[in-house]
Amino acid sequence: MTTPRGLWPRTEAGEFSRTNLRTRAERIAKREAKLVEDAMAETRAREESEARRYKMYYNIDINDFSNYDLVVDSGKFDETGTLAIVLAAVRCRGCQ
Repeated sequence: MTTPRGLWPRTEAGEFSRTNLRTRAERIAKREAKLVEDAMAETRAREESEARRYKMYYNIDINDFSNYDLVVDSGKFDETGTLAIVLAAVRCRGCQ
């Protein structure tokens, strides 16, 4: 099995943090002092470009999360909560 990036063999847990476009744009706008609408347009364009590039070079669908061991919707949790979830999963790896 390969990493989500498709470059190296997977030897450790893979985690992916995601949230909806609006939440990401709001966070980017706050961090970069720009309008939310501008951040949304830029984010959408970047995602579309990345999707094409990953498909073309690595034959990876960036919307397929099946290569990840854990997918966290970081829009439902703050940074501390998201980190706590990921750390708990890493600590419990192999606890099945």
